[in-house]
Amino acid sequence: MRMLKRIVLLTAVLATSQSIFAAPPEREQVPDQYKWDLTQLYANDDAWRAAKEAFAKKIPSASQFKGTLAQSPAQLLKALDTLSDLNKELSRLYVYAALLSDQDTRVAKYQAMKAGNAPEAASINPGEVEKRLAEAQGQEAEIRKEVAQRQSNASDLYNRWQQADAKARTVARPSTTTLTVPPPTGEPTTH
Repeated sequence: MRMLKRIVLLTAVLATSQSIFAAPPEREQVPDQYKWDLTQLYANDDAWRAAKEAFAKKIPSASQFKGTLAQSPAQLLKALDTLSDLNKELSRLYVYAALLSDQDTRVAKYQAMKAGNAPEAASINPGEVEKRLAEAQGQEAEIRKEVAQRQSNASDLYNRWQQADAKARTVARPSTTTLTVPPPTGEPTTH
């Protein structure tokens, strides 16, 4: 009887574990009621891009308040309102791009929108990225090898310099033995 209970329990665990580890359904298979309705933020990606471009043109307007905030309470309020409006627009742009990219993280275009560089990043070929990454890693290995060789050469040069310095100090050291010079013999010569 105990063995039967264990088998039933093991079967139940295995049955539920298969559903836990099953791949999630594709987005098209998910009912609309469980999807985000991003049209409440922007009608489509083109509307988002247009809003992003319009927002980029508004950013310099914040600089008009530089050095003027202490002029009056009205000026401070106007600056704060402008910054608040810019912040709201930026948040809306970001939330749309972030939610869109989270719908399917395999879509590079939406990942790029979230990162803020949609046209450029979406045009990058994933194979090219891998190729460049491999090249960079190869260059890094070559640079590390070159650095190690230069460190070794510098160490050898330093050791030779220390040896030469020690020899020079030994040669330049005054001798403790006295040399005796014999007196001249014979007569001085004249030419």
